Amino acid sequence: MDRQAVARWLKRIAIKHSVNNTGYNGVELKALHGQDYRERVLDQKSNDELMWDALIDRAVQDGGITDTVLNDVMGALKGTPGHRYGKDFIAKVKDKGHHIVKEDQTNVELVYGADKQTVKRKVFYRINSSTANTVDLGKYWNAKPKQTDWTKEPYNVNQLTAELRDLVPASVMAKTF
Repeated sequence: MDRQAVARWLKRIAIKHSVNNTGYNGVELKALHGQDYRERVLDQKSNDELMWDALIDRAVQDGGITDTVLNDVMGALKGTPGHRYGKDFIAKVKDKGHHIVKEDQTNVELVYGADKQTVKRKVFYRINSSTANTVDLGKYWNAKPKQTDWTKEPYNVNQLTAELRDLVPASVMAKTF
């Protein structure tokens, strides 16, 4: 590619559209800061990124998440029930700058409102060296589990909290639920 030809081409475009050192048509374009910048970044995120962000934010608040809750929530969000998301979750949590440890055979307290249940989980993902072993199901589901063993509850997209359900792509909502 001829660099000089590209430079001449770009200059012609700039002249044609009245772009000069003071901006577009004499209006100076300022860099985005604060809320404007955050809104622009959110506008550019894919549904997938928004889903992961929402899930990770909740898990960070609790200090961790069980493999069952992770897989159920992401399966409902993405329309892929039964899929395992552990490796993706670990990578995305690390990408956000958090420390994460995968623990095996851990007792975890599941909470929904005032109700609590302690269960032994095969996998618990501990975030930022938290000492908490509690997962607040109310952050993920709008209905309390009906079964005695909450880890065996079959969840679907309609049971996600409204904030999470708003992230579900229309294609997932239409085909699976």
